[in-house]
Amino acid sequence: MVSSRRASLLLTFTVTVMAITPALSQTTGGGLPGFPPTSQLECWKIINSVAGCTEQLLKSFEELKFDFLPDCCKAIIGIPSPCAQWIFPFGLSLGEQVNKYCTNLLGAVPSPAS
Repeated sequence: MVSSRRASLLLTFTVTVMAITPALSQTTGGGLPGFPPTSQLECWKIINSVAGCTEQLLKSFEELKFDFLPDCCKAIIGIPSPCAQWIFPFGLSLGEQVNKYCTNLLGAVPSPAS
């Protein structure tokens, strides 16, 4: 029960961040501090370029278990560092765990952080 509640809170937070950021861009002319709003859209374009990847990402947050298809992992590994910080706002640890999962799934060597 506790992990289900935690997953629900995590999903709610993720959706809230995704919903608020465009609103901030419209009202204040910017998105997250130090991060241009157009760049945030570009970040999601990387994930959305693979059919079902956004859903896989949200499902993984909800269930606290990674389960990505290879094409989604390729997109995730290709996310630039500033995007990873925005897509994984709960700390770099989560982004690093997802990247490690995908790297292992694809059998690739991770690229150096930029």
